[in-house]
Amino acid sequence: MQESKIRAYLETATNIAVLAVSILILSLLAVSFFSKGSKTEFNSGLQKGKQFAQLPAVDYSASRQTLVIALSSKCGYCRESLPFYKQVAESQGNNKITRILALSPETKQVADQFLEQNQLSLEAIPSVELNAYSIDATPTIILLDSKGIIIDFWVGKLPERVEQQILDAINVNR
Repeated sequence: MQESKIRAYLETATNIAVLAVSILILSLLAVSFFSKGSKTEFNSGLQKGKQFAQLPAVDYSASRQTLVIALSSKCGYCRESLPFYKQVAESQGNNKITRILALSPETKQVADQFLEQNQLSLEAIPSVELNAYSIDATPTIILLDSKGIIIDFWVGKLPERVEQQILDAINVNR
């Protein structure tokens, strides 16, 4: 009889311990799954005021600012943002205050075809390993000064008010 009480006690204690561990694991998974990091946390290597890595054959001092748009033909948000990218490119016209570059992890042929099909007159820099430039996702837009210092950056599909801030920042509306 004493043995059956001990067995029942141990079984109950084991069940409670398994339940507690399960709840703890589910809580940790839920927190990591549902937590939303800021753009700085998402692109931990990009920081305002820091030097951006040197892009091949790009002289940042050749223009007052450089706007880097990292995109991919396979990126849904990139395709959704095409009207904004067109607006940026067209707004510059002949007044090249800001140099606009399209970085792509894809081959030159794929990148050029994507830009041409979507009538984007942007300077393409294809076959770029985006992680080497601390770019973790597409689209990512980075505004640099004439020394290659990061003025600001944005990740993902942007709301219209942020798109307007970018247009203002590159002086296309002045």
